[in-house]
Amino acid sequence: MGTEARDRLLAAGLAVGLLAVYGSRWTAAIVIVAGCVSLLWRRRFPLFVLAAIGSALVIGVGWRLEWADPLLFLGWIALYGAPAFAKTRHAAYAGAAVALGTAGVITLITRDAAGRGRDGLVIGLVFVLAYVATAWLLGHGYRVRQAYLTALEDRAERLAREREAMSRQAVAEERARIARELHDMLAHTMSGMVVLAGGARLATGQEDTARALAEIERSGRRGMDETRRLLTALRAGDAESPPTLADLPALVARLSAAGLTVKVSTIPDLPPAVDVAAYRIVQEALTNTLRHAGNATAAVVIRLDSGVVELAITDNGSGSSQGLGHGIAGMRERARLLGGELRAGPEPGGWAVRATLPLEAR
Repeated sequence: MGTEARDRLLAAGLAVGLLAVYGSRWTAAIVIVAGCVSLLWRRRFPLFVLAAIGSALVIGVGWRLEWADPLLFLGWIALYGAPAFAKTRHAAYAGAAVALGTAGVITLITRDAAGRGRDGLVIGLVFVLAYVATAWLLGHGYRVRQAYLTALEDRAERLAREREAMSRQAVAEERARIARELHDMLAHTMSGMVVLAGGARLATGQEDTARALAEIERSGRRGMDETRRLLTALRAGDAESPPTLADLPALVARLSAAGLTVKVSTIPDLPPAVDVAAYRIVQEALTNTLRHAGNATAAVVIRLDSGVVELAITDNGSGSSQGLGHGIAGMRERARLLGGELRAGPEPGGWAVRATLPLEAR
């Protein structure tokens, strides 16, 4: 139920209840209905509503009119709304000042109602302070709680935006690293193609075949030049060759020295691009295990099946926070670019990363 609907329900309930008790005279009925309707604006104009009901209450008490009593209930609700819905803290305190001033005037008017002289004044002041304090403190508590909830929502939204931005950055960094690694593999393949085409052109004696091979050679050289020009910038400060599964034993040794026990199955021969991607996925998964699961035991299974390589990296740690990082996004992007897929998440007994990579482009 929205705030406007709750306000209408409150105003209607108060009107029915107060009319049933105090609405025997038409003047009282009019004042009660008008006061309840004014409460519909207490969220947008809390001080105005408080001042209006307070002024009516002073007039009713001063002239001893029959509709003064129901205004005490409406005035308390209006006083609650001043600190609860005021735009600023100063406005909330202004509402308390208005309420105290109004209540003080009423106390002076009615000081003889509970006794004579000073005793009646003391009793009236105690009632006024209790009346104002309860309404204002409850309204202030509501304001503080709403401010706290708003701050939590803003913080959650900001963290979600930051997390999304960091995830996109992780994917972009992974793509850049893939491009750097691709440079070596692509350059090697195209260089071999150009050399073979040049050798075949020199060896053949047929003019048409020689022209075709010469065009293949020229196209290959152009492709190499364009690839080198586009990707060389990505290799700035990165002269190392991309790692493959052949480097996995060295990675396992480093992780074992850091406290992670790793068991690796047989490592098959894979095409260069798949080989590099498989190593990067295993590397990131094991690094996450070391970071989040501590001194756990991990198992790496690499298996060829029907034209795809299946990777399974599992551990027996808790791994409850592995999903909070951005390494999974990078692994998933690397698998996706090869036409594969990757799943990561908790499994009975620990955490698992499972990926399938096709051996040939799809």
